[in-house]
Amino acid sequence: MNATLAQSTTGGMSARDLGFVLLMNIAWGSNFVTSKYAVTELPPIFTAGTRFLIVALVCLPWLKPLYGRMRPVLTLGFLMGCLHFALMFLALSMSKKVSGLAIIAQLGVPMAVLMAVVLLKERIGMWRIGGITMAFCGAVVLGFDPDIFQDLAAVSVMLGAVAVMSYCAILMRNLKGVAPLELQAWTGTISVLPLLGLSALVERDVYAMIPQASLVAWGAVVYSALVSSVIAHAINFYLLQRYPVSTVAPYSLIAPVIGVSLAIMVFGDAMTPQLIIGGLVTLGGVMIVTLRGAGKAAGG
Repeated sequence: MNATLAQSTTGGMSARDLGFVLLMNIAWGSNFVTSKYAVTELPPIFTAGTRFLIVALVCLPWLKPLYGRMRPVLTLGFLMGCLHFALMFLALSMSKKVSGLAIIAQLGVPMAVLMAVVLLKERIGMWRIGGITMAFCGAVVLGFDPDIFQDLAAVSVMLGAVAVMSYCAILMRNLKGVAPLELQAWTGTISVLPLLGLSALVERDVYAMIPQASLVAWGAVVYSALVSSVIAHAINFYLLQRYPVSTVAPYSLIAPVIGVSLAIMVFGDAMTPQLIIGGLVTLGGVMIVTLRGAGKAAGG
């Protein structure tokens, strides 16, 4: 009886799979803190390029021609790897407050819905319109946080990164028959040379900084590549194969909570009223959009 009740409240997930959910969200949430460590000692574009070099090497067994799908795969790889992560690492290197960026990153969900309305002519109901409005109102409240207000340039760059990833979500809807690790392999491969080449051009001091970087910084790069990308995405794919989208998707909101909590503990980010209220309003709006979108995908 108790086991049946527990499964009904978790979407039927087993204890093992709930552990995978927690591991996945710890990986994604902590990635903000570890990436901030990396870009503190290493140039951001070089960090992004090194990250994808590791991803490409680890996912090499999955690198194979995808006949009839190479053009969309290469487009996605360039946008997700070169553009999104270059902007994200640049934003983290510019920012003083990681917690605000962890919340801003969640605006990707309502942004993707808005892009689907404009580009795919999808229709959305009042609940998702309300959730989108709520999420962006929360982001406005976050802007009144004194620390985040001083980081508006970093916030703007992060919003650019989020917009790129939201567009990638639209492109992925039409990408069929490609496994996550295959996409990761191509993303890593296509991103390495452009990112490291751009780094050599614009980050003049990169080679002087490499030998000075600590093992913590290099470990953060490896963590971001292996744990956040390869392992967490593999877990997400595994879960989506076993459970409906409406069961898996809402759990992703655990990640920003972990990210904010770790930023407060590790970097001493201040827990201001604006951060609390803006964060709750933003995540509340994202939850509404996520739940309604997941319900629609599941046929609800």
